[in-house]
Amino acid sequence: MTCKICGSKCNPYGVAEVLGKYQASFSECSTCDFIFVDNCTWLEEAYKDAINETDVGYLQRNYGTAEDLKQFLATTSPDDYFVDYGAGYGAMVRLMRDRGYKFHWHDKYCKNLFAHFLEAEASRIGSYRAMVAVEVFEHLIDPTETLEDMLTFTNAIFFTTELIPTEKPKLNDWWYFGLEHGQHLSFYTEPALHKLADKYGLRYRRLTDTWHLLAKPDDSLLHDIPQMDITPSANRFSRRLVKFIARKLPSNVNQKAIARKSLTLSDHDKIKNIIETKSGFKGNLDSYNSSA
Repeated sequence: MTCKICGSKCNPYGVAEVLGKYQASFSECSTCDFIFVDNCTWLEEAYKDAINETDVGYLQRNYGTAEDLKQFLATTSPDDYFVDYGAGYGAMVRLMRDRGYKFHWHDKYCKNLFAHFLEAEASRIGSYRAMVAVEVFEHLIDPTETLEDMLTFTNAIFFTTELIPTEKPKLNDWWYFGLEHGQHLSFYTEPALHKLADKYGLRYRRLTDTWHLLAKPDDSLLHDIPQMDITPSANRFSRRLVKFIARKLPSNVNQKAIARKSLTLSDHDKIKNIIETKSGFKGNLDSYNSSA
């Protein structure tokens, strides 16, 4: 067995019961410490619902994510477009548009409920200013394959995932292994994410305890967000770190983030017009998305 990120030899990490009945084998890379499940035979059952039943923090997480992104993206242009990869129900897209950011969504598996007519546009693939992938990376069977797909949209990817604790946890002792729902398959360390970045000519930055950024070396987003001291004691206070970013950004930049005009009412008017004038409409509406 070789590592799915760096290709090094892997060793057995352990076996645990998933969904109360499947035996899952975990392997660990001997070089970058990436841990992954290597016999995913239960995924059809695990994904009978795209959002797992134990994810009671879905709405709270999306609200917090939107507040974080408003600071991370404060130096971008109001004309920039962004895409939420693995957007789920579309709650975060809606929240970001409410804050004045031109977000679209992409999700192959989950029905969108909150961001109708805002699918990622084929014409913009490759030119999105940045991508956001919230709680996606731990679900990936093959991180390199998915990253290659992500890079067709943009060269800058903000994402969240919990990193493996310094003291390696037993499979039954760390909640993020997700044995009760069986959807979490890949678990990362900072060395693993550096290896993943290097493989595609990117740079990796850890922004907070759970926020990360992959981007091209010359991307200004790598440098616009102030450097923070991430310590074990600070890791439990992601929101405080984001507030720290807000204080460190130049005052004119922070005001720029706050002052963006919400897209809520304009989205409502456009969707209302679509419903009234496009009977039998199916799929994407180029005439709408071109200005969305």
